[in-house]
Amino acid sequence: MRAANWIPIVSAVLAVGCEVGEAAPPTNVVAREVDCGTAATSLTVDIVDFAFRPAEISVRAGDVVKWTNDGKVMHTVTSGKPGSDDAGDVFDSGDLRTGDSFCLEFEGSGRATYFCEIHPLVMRGGVVDVAPAD
Repeated sequence: MRAANWIPIVSAVLAVGCEVGEAAPPTNVVAREVDCGTAATSLTVDIVDFAFRPAEISVRAGDVVKWTNDGKVMHTVTSGKPGSDDAGDVFDSGDLRTGDSFCLEFEGSGRATYFCEIHPLVMRGGVVDVAPAD
């Protein structure tokens, strides 16, 4: 194989390798846990098998997002990136068993990434885009 053919492959490997352990970009997003039984939910995210569905969501400040574990194994909803120093600083659901839910009210603006702390290799890259309230 010619050297020019290796460039895309090497670039892809380096891009993936550099992601692990990097800190998430700074954000002005603030999340406050709220009672799922009483909060008016703006958007829901299902945790099914080993995926967040949808993986990317957009909300306005003041909106409440509800994550529900519809899978057969335990998961978490943890802010940041796996291995970063600030993982869980903005929010962390703790262990969610099958049927458990976790609700957050978002404030500020910006982008927050999240992942499953139990399955960080396959469940990462969830994104919450928060726009300022009107």
